[in-house]
Amino acid sequence: MPFHDDNTMEDIQGCYMVASYWREGESDSDIHQHLAHFVERIQDKLARNRNKTRQNWFTIALEHAEQAQQHYRDRQFERGRQSLRLAWEHLESGNKASRRHTTFLAGSDGGVQHV
Repeated sequence: MPFHDDNTMEDIQGCYMVASYWREGESDSDIHQHLAHFVERIQDKLARNRNKTRQNWFTIALEHAEQAQQHYRDRQFERGRQSLRLAWEHLESGNKASRRHTTFLAGSDGGVQHV
């Protein structure tokens, strides 16, 4: 599915939020469609990412998202919500894992301070 955005973590988070707040009988929206969209976005993110650390986290996130899909199909909503939450936690961890950590600060006077 082509996305009409950059498929950022915020875009993926939007899919997660919609799916995670869905409750049976309270919404006319199709949870299966929301979950499919969430999975597709993770797959797209994983396919375009070259960072091995991120790929590992995102692969685990994808597995949890696919498990969530199956739990919802089986009408095991609580287990589905748990898998959905784990998928998001792994996405967040993967996103943070690839960030570089600051080791020093350079002041406007040219001085360097190690952090």
